[in-house]
Amino acid sequence: MTQTSTAEERFISRLIQEKPLLHVVTQGDEEEYGFLGIKAGPVSWAVNSEILRHLQKIVKPNHRTLETGCGHTTVAFAALGARHICVNPKAEEAQSIRDYLKSIGASTDRLQFILESSDVGLVSLGSEVKLDMGFIDGCHGFPFPALDWHYIDQHLEVGGILGVDDTNIPAVKVLTDFLDSNGTYRLEDTIGKTSFYRKLAHEKNREWVFQGFNKAALDKALGKRSVRIIVKKLIRKVQGGRA
Repeated sequence: MTQTSTAEERFISRLIQEKPLLHVVTQGDEEEYGFLGIKAGPVSWAVNSEILRHLQKIVKPNHRTLETGCGHTTVAFAALGARHICVNPKAEEAQSIRDYLKSIGASTDRLQFILESSDVGLVSLGSEVKLDMGFIDGCHGFPFPALDWHYIDQHLEVGGILGVDDTNIPAVKVLTDFLDSNGTYRLEDTIGKTSFYRKLAHEKNREWVFQGFNKAALDKALGKRSVRIIVKKLIRKVQGGRA
């Protein structure tokens, strides 16, 4: 085991063991989401340890990575040496993550926070930004998961990895249903409620008729069109015979 991998193992093991509370519920959050029973203060909505171990296997030093949302995964990406962009609107959560990384001796030099909602923050990325991996775990309400994918996909290299968390939520499942059938991504791993895909190709045209996800509807439309053409030809033939 190299010195680098030894440090990575130490960071990830400590993260799993300590389970730091890196999310922050504000008083406003408590009032808005009170029906869920959450209280103001630090909390953890972290992915399970298997996801962190999986990231340890697939994320390499200097990989260019991006996630929507934040938490233990942010610590993992940074501790594993990735050049990581985290898109999350809460400054207090970004500070908690920086503080925790420093407390375990992990560098924050390659960690960048974009303190915006993903529908704003992802749009701000320059075309020069290229990614080896993206991880979608921000707002889970429709259409955010699909929007996150739409913008991340524009920067994700062919051969790159896309992680999608909380696939049990219908608004997220819409996205994974698309990825499963469109032909531009291949499912490689599923760990609990988190799926990891390999990007196979760029979409040249995002109009519906070019997407594998819509093939059944296209086949149906083309079938009806073919029937209409045949009927028109038969009508013309019959009318011509009567002339």
